[in-house]
Amino acid sequence: MTTQKTSFVKHFSFDFDGTTINTTIAGFNKVNTVLKLIGLSPVSHDYLRPLWGEKFDVLANIVCRYVGGTAEHVQAFLETEKEIPFTCEINEEFFLTLDELRRRDCLVSLLTSRDIDSLLKLSKNLGFDLDVFNYIQTPEDTKYHKPDGRVFEPLFEWAATKNCQPENTIYFGDTVKYDLAATLNSKPPIKFVGVVSGVNTAPEFYLNGVKDIVYSIDDLPEYLRSISNE
Repeated sequence: MTTQKTSFVKHFSFDFDGTTINTTIAGFNKVNTVLKLIGLSPVSHDYLRPLWGEKFDVLANIVCRYVGGTAEHVQAFLETEKEIPFTCEINEEFFLTLDELRRRDCLVSLLTSRDIDSLLKLSKNLGFDLDVFNYIQTPEDTKYHKPDGRVFEPLFEWAATKNCQPENTIYFGDTVKYDLAATLNSKPPIKFVGVVSGVNTAPEFYLNGVKDIVYSIDDLPEYLRSISNE
């Protein structure tokens, strides 16, 4: 875990997948389970990493074609995937830490590319308590999406009603292509912390100028406490 001295942070905002919960590796494994069930060969995690974040139907088409599948395989993949339960562990300490932040009058928000129906369904199935967030933004809330920096506009508008400015906001994400890029494209740009969970590695974050890195989702509570005490 590395940290840089930052200006006062009042607003802690998070991506969902691969940041607050390690859906990434579980997602990779589910893709391979489905491929096997429809008679195709599994693929490596290294192959999937740069594709992660694509719309799921697009990802299904790319992966199936890569291993020699047909249009029928793609359709079978999409249908079979819905029947396979998604399992993933959650970090209870993370929720306790967010509660601590809120008791100290910090703002805690979620900005995710996962649509609201999927977010609610997955959170319910996994026992992920969305009530720990003061504000939740999903793709339905804006026509702009990561890596477009304008994705943060509704979030900034909400935070402004709580007397919080963008310079006091920090966003946690697990991808260079989408999360980091959105913070850099935002006007104004906002602070970013890279969370290593499977999509991008620590060296990849470093190479893209990220100085603040959490090396595991399990380390996130400790990191949050360290910067909130500065």
